[in-house]
Amino acid sequence: MATMALQNLEELHLVMLATSAILFCAWQLWDRYRLAREDYTNKYRRNIPLIAHDGLVSRWLPALYYLLRGPEILLRNYTAGQPFAVTTPGACYIHFSSESHVKELIEAPSEKLSLHALSKDMFKPEYTMNGLEVQDTTSGNGNQHTRVFRVILTSYLPMLRHPLAHTIANAFSQELSVGKIRGDKVQVSAFAMAKRVMAAANAFVFFGETLSADPQFLDAALAYPEDLFFTAEILRLAPSLIHPILAPVLMRNHKASKTLVKYLSPVVEQRLRQARGNRSSDRNQQSKPIDCIQFFVDVNSHKDRWTAEKIVQVLLGTWFAAVHQPALTLVYALQDICDNVDYAELLREEIHTGGYSVGMDDPTSSLKSSLDDAPLLDAFLKESARMHPSDAISVRRKVLKPYTFADGTQLLPGDVACVPSQAMMRDEKHYSSSTTFSPSRFMTPKKNIKSGYGEGFETASRFTSTDLRYPFWGLGRHSCPGRFYASLVLKLVIAHVLTHYEIEPTAQSGSRTWSYRSSILPSTGFLFRIRGEVKR
Repeated sequence: MATMALQNLEELHLVMLATSAILFCAWQLWDRYRLAREDYTNKYRRNIPLIAHDGLVSRWLPALYYLLRGPEILLRNYTAGQPFAVTTPGACYIHFSSESHVKELIEAPSEKLSLHALSKDMFKPEYTMNGLEVQDTTSGNGNQHTRVFRVILTSYLPMLRHPLAHTIANAFSQELSVGKIRGDKVQVSAFAMAKRVMAAANAFVFFGETLSADPQFLDAALAYPEDLFFTAEILRLAPSLIHPILAPVLMRNHKASKTLVKYLSPVVEQRLRQARGNRSSDRNQQSKPIDCIQFFVDVNSHKDRWTAEKIVQVLLGTWFAAVHQPALTLVYALQDICDNVDYAELLREEIHTGGYSVGMDDPTSSLKSSLDDAPLLDAFLKESARMHPSDAISVRRKVLKPYTFADGTQLLPGDVACVPSQAMMRDEKHYSSSTTFSPSRFMTPKKNIKSGYGEGFETASRFTSTDLRYPFWGLGRHSCPGRFYASLVLKLVIAHVLTHYEIEPTAQSGSRTWSYRSSILPSTGFLFRIRGEVKR
């Protein structure tokens, strides 16, 4: 019996090996066919050279090479103002960096160059966001998302500062209570800690105090972005025919998203009923919850607007970006604090002597200035994001129809036009000594109007500003609408760390980061050791 079982196991291994070999060969043939087709069709893209790689593997498998070396490829082939094309899995990415090209790119009609069409390809919302239907054009998706995050949420930031600071402090204490003790310090995973702190802060603002305090809901909220990212990436590489079968397996049978929907749906439905029943009265205005659920309910209080299901879907869609990208930015900012001790001391001094509120004081107090007015902290975050962005490209648009720029440069349907943001932010033409960490490049001396003498420094270019030299947040009408909120949360976290803890990275062999496609991610072995008010 045992011999037969062993024989069956060996036969199974042989079948699996043969199947893998067949699939690999089929993929090779398809990739070679796609590459040949790319070479042929590139002649119709005017003024856009297709990057040719030198190595044997990179020549034969350029798409696979991009998956593993994307940022490196872009930095190596970037020339200021010159467009270039790179073969990636699924599409040819065309990179633009000249002012005229980028201006046309961000102003092009969404019927031809579409951000939303690309987001469907990247995130597969019909499978990962509870069936969310995304239209290709901007008009087809409405402007509620932009209004909620750019206008309404931003207007409530002064009121949210105090409870956010408490949420962040509690999240940090929780992280340290479960970390590994190493002498008088606690060791934590950099990225895992950043994600949990960001998830706690964002859950409070997105979903309110009650839901964000529920452990089961918060666990699902933390797991969902990881499920989404992993599932969407596998689906991008897999044939569309098997997406309906593959997606539930990859999403762990939608366990996290189902939990979020289970909690969110009754809350949204109840608030919508109340808003649509009392639309003409402002009697309960003062008692309304201050969270993103309520903001979406308020802008959809008319019966012909979004349903409760659509609001929940959009909340799930925006939740991924709210946790993933700020967590990466936080890790790299903390890394820069560790690597630049002099600046860390200057930041502590600015917060203490400048009278800046870190949010833990009386929320009704007006004696202290907001952290947004702290010039060095703002400049430090901006320089950290410039030196260590979480993605090598931004301003992505999918080409839906043939598009020709004013100079004759032409794009083909299926192409993706974008901006090589990491390379542009390291361009010596934009920033002198661009590889040197120097927050002072974003500050200017502040003079007393009456005396004319210098009185410290002020911000020359804010962290949340967008321009061609700094496309970190995107550009144009599709630049990140939640960047003002994200900036506040990052500043509150950094200020809390600086005023309560000492932090340092652990000794590590190899790189602290790795790349996938154009993303730049912290390695799993990147750890922080923290000393301070550790509660056990």
